[in-house]
Amino acid sequence: STGETPPGHWNSIANYVFDHPRFEKRWQGVGDVLSDLEFDVRAYLALNGGLHDAAIAAWGHKHRYDYVRPITAIRWMCGSGQRGASGQTHLGVELIDDAVRVNASGVVEVRTWLSDTEADAMTDAQRADVPHWRRCIDCLLYTSDAA
Repeated sequence: STGETPPGHWNSIANYVFDHPRFEKRWQGVGDVLSDLEFDVRAYLALNGGLHDAAIAAWGHKHRYDYVRPITAIRWMCGSGQRGASGQTHLGVELIDDAVRVNASGVVEVRTWLSDTEADAMTDAQRADVPHWRRCIDCLLYTSDAA
């Protein structure tokens, strides 16, 4: 369903499996067939207990290692200009050969991947020969088509 949270997807998968006509409700695949209620209580307690444990571990790590998302840091550093420029020795992005540069207009650019649209519009030779530079303040997550 469209309103599910990610843990809810696991419950939907369990529902699909448990409702299959050939599924036998034997605990851990062995022993006598259990009643629907007994099997469902055991199965959902185990499944959701595991999901709860995973959530606690994930949030624990998020709390311990909480930091800005990498794409946000890149955009902020690029918006701050080149490191060392204009007396700002601690801000901005460091220039790295063949990875980060300042273009002729003074804008910081990063070497990046091609989007599917860009790659489809080029021949194999063009994709191989052209360095793919993008203004880093315009960088998007690779899974997104829009900022």
